[in-house]
Amino acid sequence: MALLEELYRVIIKLGLVPKIIKNLPLLSIILTIIGVAWIAILPNDGNFRQTYISENALMPSQAYSYFRETEWNILRGYRTQIMNFENDNNNNYNNNSDGIYSNLKTMENWFLDIGFKTNIYHSEFGNTLYAVYHAPKSDDTEAILLGAAYFNSDNEFNIGGLSLAISLARYFHRWSIWSKNIIIVIPETPNLALRSWVNAYHTDLDLTAGSIESAIMLDYASVEDNFKYIELYYEGLNGQLPNLDLINVAVSISEHEGPRISLHQTIESELYINNYWSRLRILINSIKELSLAGIKNGHGNEAFSGWRIQAITLKAKSFGEGYDITTFGRVPEAIFRAINNLLEKFHQSFFFYLLLGPRLFISIGTYLPSAGLIVAAFIISSLDKILNSGFEINHLLKYGINSFLIFGIILLISLILSQLLPILSIQLNYYILILSSIILSISSIFIKIPIKSEIKILLRSLSLLYISIILSSLLVLNFALTFTIALFAFPLTFINESLEFHQSIINSILLIISNPFILSLIFSSNFDNGQIQEFYNGLITSWKYLGSHTWFIIILGWVSVWLTIAITTFGEDSSRNKASEFKIK
Repeated sequence: MALLEELYRVIIKLGLVPKIIKNLPLLSIILTIIGVAWIAILPNDGNFRQTYISENALMPSQAYSYFRETEWNILRGYRTQIMNFENDNNNNYNNNSDGIYSNLKTMENWFLDIGFKTNIYHSEFGNTLYAVYHAPKSDDTEAILLGAAYFNSDNEFNIGGLSLAISLARYFHRWSIWSKNIIIVIPETPNLALRSWVNAYHTDLDLTAGSIESAIMLDYASVEDNFKYIELYYEGLNGQLPNLDLINVAVSISEHEGPRISLHQTIESELYINNYWSRLRILINSIKELSLAGIKNGHGNEAFSGWRIQAITLKAKSFGEGYDITTFGRVPEAIFRAINNLLEKFHQSFFFYLLLGPRLFISIGTYLPSAGLIVAAFIISSLDKILNSGFEINHLLKYGINSFLIFGIILLISLILSQLLPILSIQLNYYILILSSIILSISSIFIKIPIKSEIKILLRSLSLLYISIILSSLLVLNFALTFTIALFAFPLTFINESLEFHQSIINSILLIISNPFILSLIFSSNFDNGQIQEFYNGLITSWKYLGSHTWFIIILGWVSVWLTIAITTFGEDSSRNKASEFKIK
């Protein structure tokens, strides 16, 4: 106590409290800079660790893989038959549902001949063929899933993936080692059709095989026999990630068989590079991809989020030379055999992590402070609006009820919009939101309405405090989305009184660069054909059909705060005289 009292006296003597209050804006900026710099420091040596297998029972690559040249002719036979499917090269699959259904029926007969129980699940998003093998040694409580979408995430006919899935099903059926049931799933698409099947499997379907422990999706969209490397996708919805042990097993097995693993669009020439810049690039791309999970076209692994299923997608890249297609098939074979050894669900390793490479990761305790610092910057900015307003706090509190009512109305409007907009035309809504955001940002330069300065100050402070609460609640569950929203919404903290014309222009610029729909113009290259409306389309469809919370968080958290602060820039209080000096008593 004596130490605290002495510290208090020193603070009062030096007058630190008024100095700190006066420099709250600078402190907010410093925290944000440190938060961004924290991310840039993470790829340095000493801040990350080598991956390792936590669950000893997995024992990847300890058993010899038999899916080799002896299976090649069988695989080629299935592939030849699949090549004859009509409309197999037409990517506009929505117009060929009858043809695809006929092809699924043909593959269903192949699974029946092998000895699987089969069914075709029908949904508004397409048909999904699935086949179940009840292993003799299994107690029918757990299963491992192997999937291959009819069309992959790029709308390419997944001919190699389908051939491998059927060949591996035939191969698995011959073995008596399985302690878990095996499910083979072939949806029309790896997005909505697969997600619909996953939901139905856990709620409505009669033909099941127990709790799905892990899912491996295959993507080999080529008739070529050879490929060079494998791209691994692991992003889940709402920040969910598969247990790190599953990724470690896939990487270990793939590199044991020969092909290198690529993460987040790492090109072939950079697969063997491990330096600061390569690690930083993968880290930045991972944050971006995790933020856009569900919004962009999924690769299949996203469809299993929310059901405690550890899922990844393996995609063959660079066809024409390198490793043969049976090498690609040995990777899921060995993964299945490793998972088959488990007596319980994945739990030993990390569920929260960031990858810097196939064998490099950062744990949650290391990367979490970066977003936490930016969230703290919003809290400090909220205090700054009050303490440096020029008004006494007691005077501002007189307008507290009015400010809360206005902010509550804006939140209600945002909530209604979050539910109403998904019902309306997606493309029309997108352009309306873009246009209205730009008009609202610019028109405040020329249009002013009477709003008390005290109410404007409280609304800005309340908005910044509100978004800090939203982001802090999201911080652990979805770090990438928290960091992204916090970083791009931070310009809102710089919006101040528009007493001069140049400040009004600055406020308009800050509103433009902090609006989520205008910012989607920057991310348009990440979507199909670079079309900017795909961002909005992805937000809506992922919210309506995939169970992604991104749309709700953006509208109710980010947009409502942006709208509140934008409204305050229209305010002009002609009755306010020169602000009185704020004094600490």
